[in-house]
Amino acid sequence: AWILRLDSRFEEAAIEASQHRAAVLQQLRAGQLRLPRSGSRKVSRMPALGLRGLPEVAIAWKNVAAAVRAGAWKAQLLIQVVLLGVLTVALRLEGGRADGALMGVTAGVGAMLLFTGPLGTRFDLRQDLQRLAILKAWPLPGWRIVAAEIAGVTLLQTVAIGTLLVVPVVQLLTTPQLAERAPQIVPWLVAVLLLLPPVNALLFTIQNGVALYFPAWVRLGTGERGFEAMGQGILTAGASLLVVLVAFVFPGAAALITYLLTGGLGAWRPAAAAVAAALVLLLQLAPAIAALGTRLEATEVTEVPESSSS
Repeated sequence: AWILRLDSRFEEAAIEASQHRAAVLQQLRAGQLRLPRSGSRKVSRMPALGLRGLPEVAIAWKNVAAAVRAGAWKAQLLIQVVLLGVLTVALRLEGGRADGALMGVTAGVGAMLLFTGPLGTRFDLRQDLQRLAILKAWPLPGWRIVAAEIAGVTLLQTVAIGTLLVVPVVQLLTTPQLAERAPQIVPWLVAVLLLLPPVNALLFTIQNGVALYFPAWVRLGTGERGFEAMGQGILTAGASLLVVLVAFVFPGAAALITYLLTGGLGAWRPAAAAVAAALVLLLQLAPAIAALGTRLEATEVTEVPESSSS
């Protein structure tokens, strides 16, 4: 009896909501709907763009603004800060012996975000392919659109992971034992900062490439998930991991060779190796983005699944 009563209430609420939505649409079409005042609702504001500039900046800004207004990205940053703050206080109570554990936990969280972030941060072609007709109408070559789409999420991911570097910096400034080892630790932190943008760009390029070449196997937009989508996600994640491993072969070799040949730099050898790896990553990204741009121009609207483009 309770279930039947609950179902009837749900049906009544659904009918009422449909009637309200129809009335709002009718008022909107008739020009009689009054929009709420700007002060009555909180809206995440982004800096306004200038009237002139590169169109790629506008595309990247659009994606960053969508991520900020959606709230998930800001929530991720907040959760990171709160958890690391609580962990720092807890380990501080244990004494200086826990400094190594805190840095290890931070490195583990950063590594996890590095590979899981591109799967969750989808404000790129995986979000915009459902509006492929609009993308193809823009007076830009395909590679510029792809580069702009990847740049926005790369910036978001780099900021999200870069905030974790605050932990080792604070430890260096507050712990005398670590401050003595600063000449050895700082070059590694610089190496991480140098590698974050190109590595994130590579990971997002792979995800966007999968969406362009296999749109039926990728969840586009904010469509509903199910067991079928979960299976497709597992398969595409596995294939993407293989591509990532292959893509890291040449940058890793360049970093290793540079590290071995720059013994005269002393503690700054990791930073030099990071520069070499970053350059090789950028050299790999250039033809990959060009190929994805060509694929975007050749993709027809009918190739995008109807369930994702509705």
